[in-house]
Amino acid sequence: MGLARRLFLRLSAAFILSAGGANALAQDSDVGGADRASTARFDKVFSLRGGYWSSSRQLDDERGFVVGSIWSRMTYQPNSSLRFAADAWAGNRAMAGDGPKGQVRELYAEWLSDRADLRVGRQIIAWGRADALNPTDNLSARRYTMLVSDDNDQRTGIWAAKAAVHGKEVSLIGVFEPRFTPSEIPLRRLPNVRYVDDDDARDRHAWALKLQREQGNVDWSISYYDGPDRSTDLRPISISPAGIVLRKGHNRIRVAGVDWATTAGELGLRGEIAYTQTANNAGTDPFIKKPHLYGVLGVERQFADSTSVIFQGFYKRTYHFSDPAGFPDPLLRPIVQRSAQVMDQLDEHKYGWSMRLAKRWANDTVEGEMTILMSYPRHDYVVRGKLSYRLADGWKLMAGMDLLRGSGNSYYGQLKDNSVVYTMVEYGF
Repeated sequence: MGLARRLFLRLSAAFILSAGGANALAQDSDVGGADRASTARFDKVFSLRGGYWSSSRQLDDERGFVVGSIWSRMTYQPNSSLRFAADAWAGNRAMAGDGPKGQVRELYAEWLSDRADLRVGRQIIAWGRADALNPTDNLSARRYTMLVSDDNDQRTGIWAAKAAVHGKEVSLIGVFEPRFTPSEIPLRRLPNVRYVDDDDARDRHAWALKLQREQGNVDWSISYYDGPDRSTDLRPISISPAGIVLRKGHNRIRVAGVDWATTAGELGLRGEIAYTQTANNAGTDPFIKKPHLYGVLGVERQFADSTSVIFQGFYKRTYHFSDPAGFPDPLLRPIVQRSAQVMDQLDEHKYGWSMRLAKRWANDTVEGEMTILMSYPRHDYVVRGKLSYRLADGWKLMAGMDLLRGSGNSYYGQLKDNSVVYTMVEYGF
């Protein structure tokens, strides 16, 4: 806690000094309080959504769900230096998945200036420049069991303070999260197996720093995260004739990462790589993630402003790897294998590719998207497709599918029961 507090206090002090200088200059140029207040702006967006989903995303045998929800986002900016934002939704049990039937995703106040920013409250912080596969995205919690057509709608904010100091070409960003927010991960319901939460996880803190540059030919950032793992580890805390109790742990990790994006002619190039140090650096505990290296390289091409293709290759190495299928204790071996599957550490070397094709037609009223991800050496894969038609007066129709396949001892194969076909209608106002 001491190091995190010192780093954040230093960054906050830099913000106060920078903001003070910037505000002094701004006051010299202001024409008066009335004119300043006249720049106030209030924006609001609401949407009603309903549809049918063929399956849940909770790895169960339930089929056929009618979902309904309302979403809202509001921002109020009384002047150029202050902004308030709120983002919330409410839905039925089918849509909400394994969690509450409504949530305030964001609720924050933000002070802005040319040299520094400070945001306090519940906020969504997404890091990384790769497409969907983001090794450095450790500050964003997700609710993976929600029935939503857009993955970004699974994101939920964390209660945090974020400060940024801006230089001529680079910015230094610091984040402090006093109470941890984990992601909601779907876990298969097995006979005589019960999952319990890590009750102490939410009392832990997290912090992160990022140095980024977004001017010139290459955009890049260097980041560091120190805090609990938002995904989960599984540890047996009770084994008896009555059954097995597995605790969903969120052990501390430290992640150092780099991401970048640039162009070469008509091609967009991007990459992201991170090394994760865990609470199991020696690799001797089969129920805590081992340290690992995860990298993504991608290329993007736009065609005639209506078609885009993104191709990415990824590689993940698990250090101090030991085959969970060879665990010596036959009683614990199935639990070790299950834990490795959830942690995505079934192999020392994992690699693969993904491709996303997006196309717009009819003056951008029709949009289609197809994504394929192949993973080796276990040959599991994901195929996703979505088609939407934007009608007049805020109406939109959507249809889509998610197909997850692989052997029972593969990462995506374990998620095959979350394969789904859906149709949605949305009204925005």
